[in-house]
Amino acid sequence: MEIYTTRKLAGKGSISQNANLEDEKNRKVEMSLMINKLTNGIHWIARIFFYLGWVSISFMLLGTCYDVMMRYVFANPTSWVVELNSVLLVYVAFLCAAELVAKGQHIDMDVLVTRLSNRVRKSVDILNGVVAFLFCVVLTWMGSITTLTTYRYGIYTSGDFHMPLWLIYIPIPLGSLFIGLEYMLRIIETAKRGTDGH
Repeated sequence: MEIYTTRKLAGKGSISQNANLEDEKNRKVEMSLMINKLTNGIHWIARIFFYLGWVSISFMLLGTCYDVMMRYVFANPTSWVVELNSVLLVYVAFLCAAELVAKGQHIDMDVLVTRLSNRVRKSVDILNGVVAFLFCVVLTWMGSITTLTTYRYGIYTSGDFHMPLWLIYIPIPLGSLFIGLEYMLRIIETAKRGTDGH
């Protein structure tokens, strides 16, 4: 009777342990799926920003061609194309950068880094990512304050191209936010690769 009871208790303990392991495994799978969805969402928005940056470049090209034609063919140059291109240049710079970080196509000074060992190179990559991430956090915070201030007080640009100033500033916090998120994902990926021994 005692042997049967002991075996029964041992069996219950084994079933309970297996259930706990299964629950832990399910939690890890759910967490992994959630992280993958979040990562894909960040990449998707960065790609949309990249396409918007290309649209901005297209408008800059068309505006420049129009201004050249009006200046040298009709002797009637425009006064708004240069101002518009200046605004669109801000959009291009901040909207396209996140996708470039995600693809590893951002500007890298790797003259010295390529001479280092793999372990030291990973540490340098992580350090660079952390510095870039912190810079993006500051830029997002300051850009948000400036954008909200110009929106709240209704500040407009001077000159012929009269537009709300917050429309010029808004790509700075938005772009910096997703640049920082892409750097954060890059840091995690680099650290994980180092842990996995790849």
